[in-house]
This record gives sequence, C-alpha cells and structure tokens, in this order.
Amino acid sequence: YWLRVFVLSLIVSIIAALIIFSVTPKYQSTTTLMIEAEQAKVLSIEEVYGMDSSRNEYFLTQFEILKSRRIAEKVIDKLNLASNPEFDPDQQQASLLSIEFIKSLLPIFPEKQSSLEEIEFARLQSITDEFVERTIVTPIRKTQLVKISFNSESPRLAAEIANSIASTYISSHLEAKMEMTQQATEWLNERLAGLRSKVERSE
Repeated sequence: YWLRVFVLSLIVSIIAALIIFSVTPKYQSTTTLMIEAEQAKVLSIEEVYGMDSSRNEYFLTQFEILKSRRIAEKVIDKLNLASNPEFDPDQQQASLLSIEFIKSLLPIFPEKQSSLEEIEFARLQSITDEFVERTIVTPIRKTQLVKISFNSESPRLAAEIANSIASTYISSHLEAKMEMTQQATEWLNERLAGLRSKVERSE
C-alpha cells in the first residue's frame, strides 16, 4: 500500500502548507521601562498624602496602570488606531466586531433604535478590549524594570505601540504628580492663610 500511503501523505502535506501560508503572521515587540521608587523627603508631597512609594504595592499599582484602559485609550487616540485596518472592525471582513454585530449587542428598547453615539461607543470599547488583550506587562523579578510587549500583524506597528505605551505612562505619571503637587500647594496655602489669620488675631 505504499502508493496509497504516499498519496495520503502528499494530500495532508499540501493541506497543511495551504493552512500555514494562509495564516497571518504575528509579531511581538517588547520595550523595557524602569519604575523608580522615590523616597519621601521632608514635607514632601508623598508625606502629605501618606504614600510610601518604596512598598511593593506601589510597583504593583504601576503595573496595573500600565495595563489600564485609560492608557490604552490614550495610545489608541494618539496613534489613531481606530482607523487602522488591523483594529477597525469596519475594515475587517466577516469580523465579529462589525457594526451589525455591535448593534445586536446593544440593549433593545421598544420603538427606539440605537443612536450613532451608542454604536461608536460600543465600537471604541471593542477596540480598547482587543488592545488590552494584546498588551503584556511582565515585571522582572527583584528589579525596578518592567517589560511591555504588544502583539500585532505589523512589526513596525507592534514596536510603535509598545513604545507609545511606555511614553504615555510616563506622561500620565508626570501629569498625576503635577496635579498632586498643585493640590498639596493649595492645601499648604490654605493652612498658611489660616495660621496667618490666627497670628493676626493673637497680635
């Protein structure tokens, strides 16, 4: 039966080759970010708010922020990924994230059709969900380093998104510190004004 075995092997090999060549390749790009644990100084903002950044909870919090939807939404908006064929459901054939499928997921109200705002909101939510699923945050043990990886069909896009996640996190962290500084400054000014009024009344 060598001929039958040969023909069967040839058919299986051809089918396997067709399947392999039809699969879209996936690329993963990784960037490394260092998260510094800033030690609290005398009358620092950290002391005002009682935050000890040297604890492990601080690093775990930063890891979760890196994987948060807020960072994902900022990167999606920054790189305009909603119009990218890899993420845009309208540009994907037979996609489960198509407009018609999103319409079917929306709540059905009597005598009321889903508005364009609801459809767009559901579309952006689906894109954000896919973005978060592709994002991989891996802390390196016993270090302050964390690896940020992203999977994409394009190696250039994978590298660009991984770097954008890191840069967006840094910008958000600086904005949060600036906002915290402003709040602490306002609190200190209020305290100084109160102490000044007390001194004036005492005098």
